[in-house]
Amino acid sequence: MTLVLIVDDDPELRRFLAGELAAEGYGVETAGTGQAALSRIREGGLDLVVLDWGLPDFSGIEVC
Repeated sequence: MTLVLIVDDDPELRRFLAGELAAEGYGVETAGTGQAALSRIREGGLDLVVLDWGLPDFSGIEVC
């Protein structure tokens, strides 16, 4: 299964995207901050990161 990390500070958008991707058969995890995303990315095992450029603690470019 393809595992996707959705990173966005808007909880409604995270839930919407997670639901849509899960309905298509993807494994989905979410993060609301750049720090949370970096921690999860360092654990490994992700196939794709959908990243918001305007996060509260880091820019998406910094996370990327």
